[in-house]
Amino acid sequence: MFNIWRREQGGKMNTIVIGICDDQQTAVHELSNVVENYCLKKKMKIEILFFFNGKSVIKEMEKIDILFLDIEMPYMDGIEVGMQIFKNNKRCKIIMASGREDRFKESFKINAFRFVSKPYQIEEIEEALESCFRTYVGMRAIQFYNNRVLHDIQQKDIMYIRAYDGYIEAQIGSKTMRRDCSLVQLEDILDRNLFIRISKSCIVNLMNVDSYKKGTININGQEINVARRRRKDFEIAFQRYDLEFRGE
Repeated sequence: MFNIWRREQGGKMNTIVIGICDDQQTAVHELSNVVENYCLKKKMKIEILFFFNGKSVIKEMEKIDILFLDIEMPYMDGIEVGMQIFKNNKRCKIIMASGREDRFKESFKINAFRFVSKPYQIEEIEEALESCFRTYVGMRAIQFYNNRVLHDIQQKDIMYIRAYDGYIEAQIGSKTMRRDCSLVQLEDILDRNLFIRISKSCIVNLMNVDSYKKGTININGQEINVARRRRKDFEIAFQRYDLEFRGE
């Protein structure tokens, strides 16, 4: 299961914005149904934007995180649109769509993330989405203080987090950084593919767990105990993480 966060604002999750640009309205609605059903199944929070020509998608390009972009469109084709997006929104992952394989070669000009064929195939669309979502794991930043200086820290770099009275401390390499919030508040913005609570006062990053044995986690040489009532949940999450991410 993927749970993806776009960015942190006021401690709440924002949606991933997925754009669909195709001059054929039937194709747009067909693709949007596949995208919506897949994300519903995976329990992801998304917003879908519809576009029926290149000019309209360029006007909204800064909002878009993932874009399904048809190559063959009148007036301004997908390659031209993609070049504009590539220049102005590096964050956007472009998935090029075409019924002509010979045109896919042109997509290298815009650093397209994936390619899908038309007419759209459900399995191919789902695989493209899953590949996009995997790239988000651990990349979103959270702000912490170190010596009263605020830093943006990528979640993948956090080893573990401990709660104290009114604040939390995160271990990032050899540094300990602070944030004034509770673990519950922090859990709302942490990537749930990576983080799991192992006790009343501790959350660990599965990406940085070196080993686990008999209720004890080893992270960078430090042993951390998992509360007995949380061990089963941790073991399930640790196995899932190994299968879905570490095993790639």
